[in-house]
Amino acid sequence: MPPLDRVPTPPPGKPIARPERDPIPASVPPPPHVGRSIFEQQKVGAGPIVGVVIIVALMIFGGLYFWGAYLNNRNSANTLPLIPGDSVTGQ
Repeated sequence: MPPLDRVPTPPPGKPIARPERDPIPASVPPPPHVGRSIFEQQKVGAGPIVGVVIIVALMIFGGLYFWGAYLNNRNSANTLPLIPGDSVTGQ
């Protein structure tokens, strides 16, 4: 085994043999960022926008529902309970 401090070199005048690499086949598509700027905007469909609108609308309706329930409970504590009477005319 040769010593580690000496690296074998090819004889003078002979080029260093490099391993052949297979070229990339034509059927492999390039990565998505090739040929485009990193900061270039991509087209966005309407799906995410519609989803956000639906979620915001549900949150608003939920807030109104709970706010109405809070107001009903607060007002019901200040009113007198209904006591049914014997007569309809109130004599």
